[in-house]
Amino acid sequence: MRFREPFSIYCRALPSGRKVYYYQTYDERGRRTTARSTGQANRAAARRYCMELYRQGILIPRRGEGLRFADFAEDWFIPGKCEFLKYKNTRRPV
Repeated sequence: MRFREPFSIYCRALPSGRKVYYYQTYDERGRRTTARSTGQANRAAARRYCMELYRQGILIPRRGEGLRFADFAEDWFIPGKCEFLKYKNTRRPV
């Protein structure tokens, strides 16, 4: 049987022209998971990043541990706390 790495790394070009490396893993059923960004611009740094996640045991995301909408919208439209309102106030009106 062929050895399979716990992750695969590939490059994507962003609309800005910057290249960023992403990684994919396999879940408990052997299916590929959604690609996640490493935030790295070269392959060696992306591999080091993935290996560190692997050593810490957090490379493969657990099911159901994503960001919930209730957590995302907790401070929504509260002046001083909402990041969207802070951003909106820094821009000139249309």
